[in-house]
Amino acid sequence: MLEPYSRNPDGIFFFDSGLNPDYQTVVLVHGNGDEADTWRHVFKSLTKSFRVVALDLPGFGRSRTPQNGDLDSLIDALSRLIESLQCSKVHLGGSSMGAVICTMYASQNPNRVSSLTLVGGADMDSNDVEANPGIASLLKPEIGEVYYNGLRALGQDAAFATLKPYYANLQTMPASDLEFLRQRVWARVWSDTQRDAFLAALRSLFSRQPLTDSRLEHLPLQLIWGEHDNIVPIQAALNMQKTYPQAKLALIEGAGHLPHQEKPEAFLKVLGSFLSNFKALS
Repeated sequence: MLEPYSRNPDGIFFFDSGLNPDYQTVVLVHGNGDEADTWRHVFKSLTKSFRVVALDLPGFGRSRTPQNGDLDSLIDALSRLIESLQCSKVHLGGSSMGAVICTMYASQNPNRVSSLTLVGGADMDSNDVEANPGIASLLKPEIGEVYYNGLRALGQDAAFATLKPYYANLQTMPASDLEFLRQRVWARVWSDTQRDAFLAALRSLFSRQPLTDSRLEHLPLQLIWGEHDNIVPIQAALNMQKTYPQAKLALIEGAGHLPHQEKPEAFLKVLGSFLSNFKALS
């Protein structure tokens, strides 16, 4: 769907709608175990008003550069990409782990970010890990690798079933989406590079201290959550609002952890309204 926008310099794959001097730039960052295609249903609509860029983080999707073991390496890759875009500031949007990466980048580079949109992604504490035994087991050395590799023997149906918690109702998505996701997850299961990137990022994500930074207090901030998010609880978004009172929260009905995939029209309505405040500021 997004093939015409493909770029792959220096081992980092990304989609780029192209430099337009009249458009501001929106950079979209996927979550753990995902890739730039997660934005496939909203990318083209956003190009009507913005330059849109979505990357495969190192170690994920089609990016050849391996993940070096922590979130800092992913933030560094995002920083290098933004530097290459020839624009002074960007609007950042991140899904799940990508939201945390965007928040950390904005904290480190507040003068390079015009706005921040977090989709089902915020810092979680140890209680969230303890409440999810699946995550807790993946954090343990070697156990995560055994589980991931075990999906190869269980087969494609078992691999596809691992996606169900991320959606409110996976089976109600269009048949083309289901086939696309089925093929994508099977390719990930057989990729040692993506396995290592997934587990390294997950372990780094839950080993760091939650971020609270006064430099983010005046940054326009939109939170978008699926009302049935079973991965990152809505309480995490409410906690973000307490820390950053300027944050606006929108719940997407009938969506799970990935509302931009499951309910793209409702998602675009929220994001488009938020970003419309900036279109005149080229």
